[in-house]
Amino acid sequence: MERLRFKYKDGNEYQDLKEYLLGNISVIKTGDLNVQDALLDGLYPFYDRSVDVKALNVYSFDKEAIIYPGEGSKFYPRYYIGKFALHQRAYAIFDFDNKVIPIFIYHYLNTQNNHFLKTAVGSTVKSLRMNCFEKCKIKLPMLLEQEKIGGFLSSIDKLVDKQRKKVGLLKEVKKEYLQKIFRQELKFKDKNGNDFPKWRKTNLRNLSDLITKGTTPKTYTIEGINFIKVESIVNKKVDTEKCSYINSKTHYGVLKRSIIQNEDILFSIAGTLGRTTIITEELLPANTNQALAIIRLSVNNSVSKKYLMSNIYRSKVARYTYENVTVGAQPNLNLEQVGKFPIELPDIYEQEKIVRFLGSIDKLVEEQENKLFQYEQLKKGYMQRIFA
Repeated sequence: MERLRFKYKDGNEYQDLKEYLLGNISVIKTGDLNVQDALLDGLYPFYDRSVDVKALNVYSFDKEAIIYPGEGSKFYPRYYIGKFALHQRAYAIFDFDNKVIPIFIYHYLNTQNNHFLKTAVGSTVKSLRMNCFEKCKIKLPMLLEQEKIGGFLSSIDKLVDKQRKKVGLLKEVKKEYLQKIFRQELKFKDKNGNDFPKWRKTNLRNLSDLITKGTTPKTYTIEGINFIKVESIVNKKVDTEKCSYINSKTHYGVLKRSIIQNEDILFSIAGTLGRTTIITEELLPANTNQALAIIRLSVNNSVSKKYLMSNIYRSKVARYTYENVTVGAQPNLNLEQVGKFPIELPDIYEQEKIVRFLGSIDKLVEEQENKLFQYEQLKKGYMQRIFA
Protein backbone atom coordinates (compact mmCIF):
# COMPACT_ATOMS: atom_id res chain seq x y z
CA MET A 1 0.00 0.00 0.00
CA GLU A 2 1.38 3.40 -0.98
CA ARG A 3 1.86 5.71 1.96
CA LEU A 4 -0.29 8.85 2.13
CA ARG A 5 2.00 11.85 2.52
CA PHE A 6 1.13 15.41 3.53
CA LYS A 7 2.90 18.15 1.60
CA TYR A 8 4.09 21.74 1.72
CA LYS A 9 1.81 24.41 0.30
CA ASP A 10 3.88 24.36 -2.90
CA GLY A 11 3.13 20.66 -3.36
CA ASN A 12 6.58 19.34 -2.39
CA GLU A 13 6.82 16.44 0.03
CA TYR A 14 8.30 16.76 3.50
CA GLN A 15 11.60 15.06 4.35
CA ASP A 16 11.77 11.28 4.70
CA LEU A 17 10.90 9.55 7.97
CA LYS A 18 13.49 8.93 10.68
CA GLU A 19 13.26 6.00 13.09
CA TYR A 20 13.63 6.40 16.88
CA LEU A 21 13.05 4.25 19.94
CA LEU A 22 10.17 5.51 22.06
CA GLY A 23 12.39 5.36 25.16
CA ASN A 24 14.82 7.83 23.56
CA ILE A 25 12.23 10.51 22.76
CA SER A 26 10.02 10.42 25.89
CA VAL A 27 9.77 9.71 29.59
CA ILE A 28 7.89 6.52 30.51
CA LYS A 29 6.68 5.86 34.05
CA THR A 30 4.22 3.67 35.98
CA GLY A 31 1.89 4.93 38.71
CA ASP A 32 1.84 3.96 42.37
CA LEU A 33 -1.90 3.66 43.10
CA ASN A 34 -4.26 0.69 43.58
CA VAL A 35 -7.80 -0.06 42.41
CA GLN A 36 -9.13 -0.01 45.98
CA ASP A 37 -8.16 3.68 46.15
CA ALA A 38 -10.76 4.54 43.47
CA LEU A 39 -13.76 6.78 44.26
CA LEU A 40 -17.14 7.19 42.60
CA ASP A 41 -16.78 10.95 42.18
CA GLY A 42 -13.15 11.89 42.63
CA LEU A 43 -11.59 15.06 41.23
CA TYR A 44 -9.20 13.43 38.77
CA PRO A 45 -9.46 10.59 36.24
CA PHE A 46 -7.83 7.39 37.47
CA TYR A 47 -6.40 5.09 34.80
CA ASP A 48 -5.84 1.46 35.69
CA ARG A 49 -5.83 -1.83 33.73
CA SER A 50 -9.53 -1.76 32.85
CA VAL A 51 -11.47 -0.08 30.04
CA ASP A 52 -13.45 2.07 32.48
CA VAL A 53 -11.87 5.27 33.74
CA LYS A 54 -12.26 5.60 37.52
CA ALA A 55 -11.65 8.65 39.74
CA LEU A 56 -9.49 9.81 42.67
CA ASN A 57 -8.98 12.97 44.71
CA VAL A 58 -5.20 12.82 44.27
CA TYR A 59 -3.24 12.89 41.03
CA SER A 60 0.00 11.24 39.89
CA PHE A 61 0.94 13.51 36.99
CA ASP A 62 -0.01 16.84 35.44
CA LYS A 63 1.05 16.24 31.85
CA GLU A 64 0.11 15.84 28.23
CA ALA A 65 0.38 12.09 28.21
CA ILE A 66 -0.30 8.82 26.41
CA ILE A 67 -1.57 6.19 28.83
CA TYR A 68 -1.50 2.40 28.55
CA PRO A 69 -2.88 -0.44 30.69
CA GLY A 70 -0.12 -2.80 31.84
CA GLU A 71 -2.19 -5.96 31.36
CA GLY A 72 -4.83 -7.19 28.97
CA SER A 73 -5.64 -9.05 25.77
CA LYS A 74 -5.05 -5.98 23.58
CA PHE A 75 -3.16 -2.75 24.07
CA TYR A 76 -4.44 0.58 22.76
CA PRO A 77 -3.46 4.02 24.13
CA ARG A 78 -5.45 6.85 25.67
CA TYR A 79 -4.56 10.50 25.26
CA TYR A 80 -5.00 12.99 28.09
CA ILE A 81 -3.91 16.53 28.98
CA GLY A 82 -4.02 17.61 32.62
CA LYS A 83 -3.93 16.08 36.07
CA PHE A 84 -4.58 12.34 36.29
CA ALA A 85 -4.03 9.43 38.66
CA LEU A 86 -2.25 6.26 37.50
CA HIS A 87 -2.39 2.66 38.69
CA GLN A 88 0.86 0.90 39.57
CA ARG A 89 0.37 -1.47 36.61
CA ALA A 90 -0.38 1.24 34.07
CA TYR A 91 2.06 3.33 32.05
CA ALA A 92 2.21 7.02 31.16
CA ILE A 93 4.36 8.38 28.33
CA PHE A 94 5.09 12.13 28.47
CA ASP A 95 7.76 14.89 28.36
CA PHE A 96 8.44 14.22 24.69
CA ASP A 97 11.55 15.37 22.84
CA ASN A 98 11.25 18.67 20.97
CA LYS A 99 11.20 16.77 17.67
CA VAL A 100 7.89 15.15 18.67
CA ILE A 101 4.24 16.23 18.68
CA PRO A 102 2.47 14.03 21.28
CA ILE A 103 -0.87 13.70 19.44
CA PHE A 104 1.02 12.28 16.44
CA ILE A 105 2.66 9.65 18.70
CA TYR A 106 -0.77 8.78 20.12
CA HIS A 107 -2.17 8.09 16.65
CA TYR A 108 0.99 6.19 15.64
CA LEU A 109 0.82 3.98 18.74
CA ASN A 110 -2.77 3.08 17.84
CA THR A 111 -1.20 1.00 15.04
CA GLN A 112 1.22 -0.83 17.35
CA ASN A 113 -1.04 -3.32 19.12
CA ASN A 114 0.79 -6.25 17.46
CA HIS A 115 4.14 -4.97 18.75
CA PHE A 116 2.86 -4.92 22.33
CA LEU A 117 1.19 -8.33 22.04
CA LYS A 118 4.45 -9.83 20.73
CA THR A 119 6.66 -8.25 23.40
CA ALA A 120 4.27 -8.76 26.36
CA VAL A 121 5.03 -11.56 28.83
CA GLY A 122 2.67 -14.19 30.24
CA SER A 123 0.44 -16.80 28.62
CA THR A 124 -2.92 -16.48 30.39
CA VAL A 125 -2.87 -12.70 30.90
CA LYS A 126 -0.52 -10.65 28.75
CA SER A 127 1.58 -8.19 30.77
CA LEU A 128 3.68 -5.28 29.49
CA ARG A 129 7.09 -4.41 30.88
CA MET A 130 8.99 -1.14 30.63
CA ASN A 131 11.23 -2.37 27.80
CA CYS A 132 8.11 -3.10 25.67
CA PHE A 133 7.67 0.68 25.48
CA GLU A 134 11.32 1.74 25.49
CA LYS A 135 12.14 -0.49 22.48
CA CYS A 136 9.04 0.38 20.47
CA LYS A 137 10.20 1.80 17.11
CA ILE A 138 8.65 5.10 16.04
CA LYS A 139 8.93 6.40 12.48
CA LEU A 140 8.87 10.18 12.74
CA PRO A 141 8.21 12.65 9.93
CA MET A 142 9.29 16.24 10.47
CA LEU A 143 7.28 18.39 12.89
CA LEU A 144 5.11 20.12 10.28
CA GLU A 145 3.92 16.79 8.86
CA GLN A 146 3.37 15.36 12.36
CA GLU A 147 1.20 18.37 13.14
CA LYS A 148 -0.86 17.92 9.97
CA ILE A 149 -1.30 14.17 10.55
CA GLY A 150 -2.24 14.65 14.20
CA GLY A 151 -4.78 17.36 13.39
CA PHE A 152 -6.28 15.40 10.49
CA LEU A 153 -6.78 12.17 12.44
CA SER A 154 -8.03 14.06 15.50
CA SER A 155 -10.71 15.71 13.37
CA ILE A 156 -11.95 12.24 12.37
CA ASP A 157 -11.84 11.21 16.05
CA LYS A 158 -14.17 14.10 16.85
CA LEU A 159 -16.63 12.84 14.23
CA VAL A 160 -16.43 9.33 15.69
CA ASP A 161 -16.88 10.56 19.27
CA LYS A 162 -19.84 12.76 18.31
CA GLN A 163 -21.49 9.89 16.47
CA ARG A 164 -20.82 7.46 19.34
CA LYS A 165 -22.53 9.89 21.75
CA LYS A 166 -25.50 10.13 19.39
CA VAL A 167 -25.84 6.32 19.38
CA GLY A 168 -25.55 6.23 23.17
CA LEU A 169 -28.20 8.94 23.53
CA LEU A 170 -30.66 7.04 21.30
CA LYS A 171 -30.09 3.89 23.35
CA GLU A 172 -30.81 5.85 26.52
CA VAL A 173 -34.00 7.21 24.93
CA LYS A 174 -35.14 3.66 24.16
CA LYS A 175 -34.29 2.56 27.71
CA GLU A 176 -36.42 5.38 29.13
CA TYR A 177 -39.34 4.50 26.85
CA LEU A 178 -39.05 0.84 27.87
CA GLN A 179 -39.29 1.81 31.52
CA LYS A 180 -42.28 4.09 30.90
CA ILE A 181 -44.09 1.45 28.82
CA PHE A 182 -43.64 -1.36 31.34
CA ARG A 183 -44.48 0.91 34.26
CA GLN A 184 -47.56 1.77 32.16
CA GLU A 185 -46.81 5.48 32.36
CA LEU A 186 -46.90 5.56 28.56
CA LYS A 187 -50.12 3.96 27.33
CA PHE A 188 -51.26 3.03 23.85
CA LYS A 189 -54.84 3.28 22.60
CA ASP A 190 -56.88 1.02 20.33
CA LYS A 191 -58.11 2.17 16.90
CA ASN A 192 -61.15 3.81 18.53
CA GLY A 193 -59.01 5.79 20.97
CA ASN A 194 -59.95 3.62 23.96
CA ASP A 195 -57.64 2.04 26.51
CA PHE A 196 -56.63 -1.54 25.92
CA PRO A 197 -57.63 -4.19 28.53
CA LYS A 198 -55.67 -4.46 31.77
CA TRP A 199 -52.33 -6.26 31.56
CA ARG A 200 -52.15 -9.73 33.13
CA LYS A 201 -49.22 -11.06 35.13
CA THR A 202 -47.75 -14.43 34.24
CA ASN A 203 -44.35 -16.06 33.78
CA LEU A 204 -42.34 -17.55 30.95
CA ARG A 205 -43.20 -21.17 31.87
CA ASN A 206 -46.92 -20.52 31.47
CA LEU A 207 -46.35 -19.14 27.97
CA SER A 208 -44.01 -21.89 26.74
CA ASP A 209 -44.24 -25.44 25.45
CA LEU A 210 -40.52 -25.98 26.00
CA ILE A 211 -37.66 -24.44 27.97
CA THR A 212 -34.47 -26.44 27.59
CA LYS A 213 -30.76 -26.14 26.89
CA GLY A 214 -28.03 -28.08 25.15
CA THR A 215 -24.58 -29.35 26.05
CA THR A 216 -21.05 -29.03 24.71
CA PRO A 217 -20.23 -31.55 21.94
CA LYS A 218 -17.11 -33.69 22.18
CA THR A 219 -15.87 -32.42 18.83
CA TYR A 220 -16.56 -29.66 16.34
CA THR A 221 -16.29 -29.85 12.57
CA ILE A 222 -14.91 -27.46 9.94
CA GLU A 223 -18.36 -27.14 8.36
CA GLY A 224 -21.82 -28.57 8.90
CA ILE A 225 -24.70 -27.66 11.22
CA ASN A 226 -24.61 -24.25 12.94
CA PHE A 227 -23.68 -24.51 16.60
CA ILE A 228 -24.73 -21.25 18.26
CA LYS A 229 -22.87 -19.99 21.35
CA VAL A 230 -23.38 -16.92 23.54
CA GLU A 231 -20.73 -15.00 21.62
CA SER A 232 -22.61 -15.78 18.38
CA ILE A 233 -25.42 -13.44 19.47
CA VAL A 234 -24.62 -9.81 18.65
CA ASN A 235 -27.24 -7.04 18.89
CA LYS A 236 -30.11 -9.56 19.07
CA LYS A 237 -28.96 -11.33 15.90
CA VAL A 238 -26.92 -14.48 15.24
CA ASP A 239 -23.57 -13.74 13.62
CA THR A 240 -22.87 -16.96 11.72
CA GLU A 241 -19.17 -16.08 11.47
CA LYS A 242 -19.04 -16.54 15.23
CA CYS A 243 -20.78 -19.94 15.18
CA SER A 244 -19.03 -23.30 15.36
CA TYR A 245 -20.18 -26.42 13.48
CA ILE A 246 -21.19 -29.97 14.37
CA ASN A 247 -22.03 -33.01 12.21
CA SER A 248 -25.48 -34.54 11.66
CA LYS A 249 -24.73 -37.56 13.87
CA THR A 250 -24.07 -35.32 16.88
CA HIS A 251 -27.00 -33.01 16.04
CA TYR A 252 -29.60 -35.79 15.77
CA GLY A 253 -27.92 -37.99 18.38
CA VAL A 254 -26.45 -36.79 21.68
CA LEU A 255 -27.71 -33.23 21.13
CA LYS A 256 -31.21 -34.08 19.88
CA ARG A 257 -32.94 -32.42 22.85
CA SER A 258 -31.43 -29.04 21.89
CA ILE A 259 -32.30 -29.05 18.19
CA ILE A 260 -33.41 -25.48 17.51
CA GLN A 261 -36.58 -24.73 15.55
CA ASN A 262 -37.70 -21.72 13.57
CA GLU A 263 -38.82 -18.80 15.82
CA ASP A 264 -37.34 -20.30 18.99
CA ILE A 265 -36.05 -17.68 21.42
CA LEU A 266 -32.47 -18.10 22.68
CA PHE A 267 -31.55 -16.51 26.01
CA SER A 268 -28.04 -16.62 27.49
CA ILE A 269 -28.04 -18.10 31.01
CA ALA A 270 -24.31 -18.51 31.70
CA GLY A 271 -21.36 -16.15 31.46
CA THR A 272 -22.75 -13.06 29.75
CA LEU A 273 -26.39 -13.11 30.88
CA GLY A 274 -29.34 -11.75 28.92
CA ARG A 275 -28.27 -11.96 25.28
CA THR A 276 -31.43 -12.77 23.34
CA THR A 277 -32.38 -13.55 19.76
CA ILE A 278 -35.21 -15.05 17.70
CA ILE A 279 -34.14 -17.85 15.37
CA THR A 280 -34.95 -17.45 11.68
CA GLU A 281 -35.31 -20.14 9.02
CA GLU A 282 -32.02 -19.41 7.25
CA LEU A 283 -30.04 -20.32 10.39
CA LEU A 284 -31.41 -23.88 10.47
CA PRO A 285 -30.45 -26.60 11.08
CA ALA A 286 -28.89 -25.40 14.31
CA ASN A 287 -28.04 -26.47 17.84
CA THR A 288 -26.64 -24.89 20.99
CA ASN A 289 -24.92 -25.54 24.31
CA GLN A 290 -25.78 -25.26 28.01
CA ALA A 291 -25.07 -21.51 28.13
CA LEU A 292 -28.19 -20.73 26.07
CA ALA A 293 -31.77 -21.52 27.03
CA ILE A 294 -34.12 -22.48 24.21
CA ILE A 295 -37.59 -21.01 24.74
CA ARG A 296 -40.39 -22.34 22.51
CA LEU A 297 -43.63 -20.47 23.01
CA SER A 298 -47.03 -22.20 22.96
CA VAL A 299 -48.82 -21.71 19.65
CA ASN A 300 -52.16 -21.06 21.35
CA ASN A 301 -50.83 -18.11 23.38
CA SER A 302 -51.43 -14.60 22.05
CA VAL A 303 -47.82 -13.50 22.54
CA SER A 304 -45.59 -11.51 20.21
CA LYS A 305 -42.04 -12.91 20.36
CA LYS A 306 -40.59 -9.46 19.76
CA TYR A 307 -42.71 -8.06 22.59
CA LEU A 308 -41.46 -10.84 24.83
CA MET A 309 -37.85 -9.97 24.01
CA SER A 310 -38.51 -6.32 24.90
CA ASN A 311 -40.12 -7.50 28.15
CA ILE A 312 -37.06 -9.59 29.01
CA TYR A 313 -34.78 -6.58 28.39
CA ARG A 314 -36.60 -4.32 30.82
CA SER A 315 -35.06 -3.47 34.17
CA LYS A 316 -37.52 -5.50 36.30
CA VAL A 317 -36.50 -8.76 34.61
CA ALA A 318 -32.85 -7.68 34.75
CA ARG A 319 -33.21 -7.28 38.51
CA TYR A 320 -34.85 -10.71 38.75
CA THR A 321 -31.97 -12.20 36.77
CA TYR A 322 -29.26 -10.81 39.01
CA GLU A 323 -31.17 -11.49 42.22
CA ASN A 324 -31.43 -15.17 41.26
CA VAL A 325 -28.09 -15.69 39.59
CA THR A 326 -25.70 -18.33 40.93
CA VAL A 327 -22.18 -16.95 41.03
CA GLY A 328 -19.36 -19.45 40.67
CA ALA A 329 -16.66 -19.65 38.03
CA GLN A 330 -19.19 -17.73 35.94
CA PRO A 331 -22.69 -16.40 36.75
CA ASN A 332 -25.54 -18.65 35.62
CA LEU A 333 -29.28 -19.29 35.82
CA ASN A 334 -31.00 -22.65 35.81
CA LEU A 335 -34.01 -23.52 33.62
CA GLU A 336 -36.43 -23.38 36.57
CA GLN A 337 -35.39 -19.79 37.24
CA VAL A 338 -35.83 -18.96 33.55
CA GLY A 339 -39.35 -20.41 33.65
CA LYS A 340 -40.20 -18.10 36.56
CA PHE A 341 -39.28 -14.94 34.66
CA PRO A 342 -42.07 -12.45 35.45
CA ILE A 343 -43.97 -11.34 32.34
CA GLU A 344 -46.58 -8.57 32.17
CA LEU A 345 -48.78 -9.33 29.18
CA PRO A 346 -51.04 -6.77 27.47
CA ASP A 347 -53.60 -7.51 24.77
CA ILE A 348 -51.95 -8.87 21.56
CA TYR A 349 -52.91 -5.70 19.64
CA GLU A 350 -51.24 -3.53 22.25
CA GLN A 351 -48.20 -5.81 22.13
CA GLU A 352 -47.98 -5.19 18.39
CA LYS A 353 -48.22 -1.42 18.88
CA ILE A 354 -45.45 -1.55 21.47
CA VAL A 355 -43.27 -3.63 19.14
CA ARG A 356 -43.77 -1.20 16.23
CA PHE A 357 -43.00 1.79 18.44
CA LEU A 358 -39.80 0.27 19.87
CA GLY A 359 -38.88 -1.03 16.41
CA SER A 360 -38.92 2.52 15.03
CA ILE A 361 -36.35 3.52 17.67
CA ASP A 362 -34.29 0.39 16.92
CA LYS A 363 -34.23 1.42 13.26
CA LEU A 364 -32.90 4.86 14.20
CA VAL A 365 -30.24 3.26 16.42
CA GLU A 366 -29.20 0.88 13.63
CA GLU A 367 -28.92 3.74 11.11
CA GLN A 368 -26.71 5.75 13.47
CA GLU A 369 -24.62 2.68 14.35
CA ASN A 370 -24.03 2.10 10.64
CA LYS A 371 -22.91 5.72 10.31
CA LEU A 372 -20.56 5.24 13.28
CA PHE A 373 -19.12 2.13 11.62
CA GLN A 374 -18.51 4.10 8.42
CA TYR A 375 -16.60 6.79 10.33
CA GLU A 376 -14.53 4.13 12.13
CA GLN A 377 -13.72 2.43 8.82
CA LEU A 378 -12.81 5.81 7.32
CA LYS A 379 -10.29 6.41 10.09
CA LYS A 380 -8.95 2.86 9.82
CA GLY A 381 -8.37 3.33 6.09
CA TYR A 382 -6.52 6.60 6.58
CA MET A 383 -4.45 5.13 9.44
CA GLN A 384 -3.33 2.28 7.19
CA ARG A 385 -2.31 4.66 4.42
CA ILE A 386 -0.63 7.27 6.63
CA PHE A 387 1.37 4.75 8.69
CA ALA A 388 2.01 2.23 5.90
